[in-house]
Amino acid sequence: MTRSSDPGSPGGGRALLGIDLGTSSVKAVVTDLGGAPLARAVGEYPVVQPRPGWSETDPRVWLSATVATGVARACASAARTAAT
Repeated sequence: MTRSSDPGSPGGGRALLGIDLGTSSVKAVVTDLGGAPLARAVGEYPVVQPRPGWSETDPRVWLSATVATGVARACASAARTAAT
């Protein structure tokens, strides 16, 4: 991910995006190239239990939550942090 900032600054305005896709939520973190966190976000999604002991999640829900919730919020927050 590239964010707006001074190209002469360490990292040249570049950042890293980490995504953790879990059982019931997706977590996203944006860091600078040194690993310092710039923003974090979490998006939750339902886990269906069709039978006792079974748990299922539709992969389309994972993708939707990752893009629309976790990643979008983390990136927006990082952009706001970079602008200040």
